[in-house]
Amino acid sequence: MHIVIRDHILEGDNLDELAACLLRWMPPLVPWMLDLQKEVKEQAGEYGSEGKALLAIV
Repeated sequence: MHIVIRDHILEGDNLDELAACLLRWMPPLVPWMLDLQKEVKEQAGEYGSEGKALLAIV
């Protein structure tokens, strides 16, 4: 599966793999992407996983 956010594709077999793709992707200082990465990391504990946090934020 994949999701497209502002012309950037995140790919993975499940939500956690999509989040892992986001968190290992190093953008050329795309401010919104850096903010999204930060939010996912911060909220992962609250939602139980990075994948669930990504889904909740997006």
